[in-house]
Amino acid sequence: SPEVQLTALSLRPGEKARIEKALGSLDELPLYRAELDVDPVKREVTGKLFVTYVARERPMDELYLRVTANLQERRVKLAFANVNGRPAVLEQPEPTLYRVKLDPPAEVGVAAVVELRLTARIPEAAADSDTLSLGGVGSKGRGADYGSFAASPEIISLVGLLPGVPPLGANGELVSGPSGLGDLAAFEPSNWLVSVTVPSGWKIVAPGHPLGEVPEPDGKTRFTWALACARDYAFFATFGYEVATAKVEEITVESLYLAAEKDAGKRVLRYATDALTELQKKLGPYPYNTFRVLEARLTGGAGGMEFPGLVTVS
Repeated sequence: SPEVQLTALSLRPGEKARIEKALGSLDELPLYRAELDVDPVKREVTGKLFVTYVARERPMDELYLRVTANLQERRVKLAFANVNGRPAVLEQPEPTLYRVKLDPPAEVGVAAVVELRLTARIPEAAADSDTLSLGGVGSKGRGADYGSFAASPEIISLVGLLPGVPPLGANGELVSGPSGLGDLAAFEPSNWLVSVTVPSGWKIVAPGHPLGEVPEPDGKTRFTWALACARDYAFFATFGYEVATAKVEEITVESLYLAAEKDAGKRVLRYATDALTELQKKLGPYPYNTFRVLEARLTGGAGGMEFPGLVTVS
């Protein structure tokens, strides 16, 4: 599809063929399309989410969506579900879990397109989240998200805002939600096409391929990003950030940092390129055209957080 072709722009040459050998056609992977508006003053996000999911092994009469940002409280709300253009029943059995009823069920090989309205209230970042404290790793952080969904004057972290279809475990049951230790999400490999509007002066930083910046009539700017075959999608709104870039083979490496942290930001770029070079020798080729390292506020002793195509550093 055209949408999936756009997400494939994020892949290095040869990676699409390698992915499809392992997983099948990119068109068969879940596709998430989001159209969002971020209000930094109100700390609110509103918009629409479209999930295209293909039934594979048996007919599907329900679709679950995990919202990891609701780990501590119900910050993100989904409503007004439609399936293939028809109203559908939407339930919330757990704070981090939604269930959409598919009626009629989706047959094997047939895609169900679920449309949802999304609203979110972003908590303020903790007062001490601009410095790294090594105390509390695995204790203060347990049961928490390390401040990965929070707003401050210079960065709004929107980790976990977008819901994903949780995978099934070996017992056929849904994999449980985040525990506060380890990665927040591990959805099945999926394609992501995300469009976000922010006020003048703000920018969106995300993993994958940038599709452009479009000015809106009200002085805002819409940023659109595309990423293929990723298990999660984390993005951020930034204000007053600078960027330094370098190359590792054909991969563009970016370090994004506050202007006051320029020296550290440039050192981080060097560390990132060295690490990427060495890890490719040991683990194999990095799959994407870009790799980004972003200065971000974190809590609970977290020095950084990892996502496909992007990491944050406290």
